[in-house]
Amino acid sequence: MNIQTVDFSAKEQKIIEAAVSTFIRYGVKKTTMGDISKGAGISRQTLYASFDSKEDVLAAALKMICAKTIANIETTWQDIDGLNEKLDAYFKVAVIPFFDQLRNMPNYEDFYTGFNDAGRLAVEECIASKVSMLEMLFTPYEAVLQQHSMTAKDIADLIGRSSENFIKIAHDKAHFDSLIKTLRCTVLGLIHQA
Repeated sequence: MNIQTVDFSAKEQKIIEAAVSTFIRYGVKKTTMGDISKGAGISRQTLYASFDSKEDVLAAALKMICAKTIANIETTWQDIDGLNEKLDAYFKVAVIPFFDQLRNMPNYEDFYTGFNDAGRLAVEECIASKVSMLEMLFTPYEAVLQQHSMTAKDIADLIGRSSENFIKIAHDKAHFDSLIKTLRCTVLGLIHQA
């Protein structure tokens, strides 16, 4: 399934939004289907009619968050020109907002890594979608990148995967900001030095 074409009913969106709030509050492991149904203001039977398990809800939540993020990147990029500005916008929309939100969650790694096979697949699809967007951003610089034995896809993969991992590996917010800044400056320096 293409992450950008995820389409949830209004009821499913309500459930997913309640689930995300509940995951943020309790963590994925401690959240139950009962917690999700209570947060959504629906019965457990109604919840189970839409999702078979907490893991299915988590996978849907990851897909919905990613689809919204991709849409926000596309919208933001329409209003700006220039590689520097678009790369900054990417970090501001697709990476930076998630650091504090995820790091304040109990057991944030469970949410961030997907917790189960369906969730991990949703995370990987999201990263792949972001990498594809970044690849399009760097395609006009393919000749410059080839001088360094790289492609637009190589740089896109580096930025997409590294910046996602910074959320997990950063010691604190200052370290996270430093990693993003270093990645940004390195990539832009590579593009503009040739």
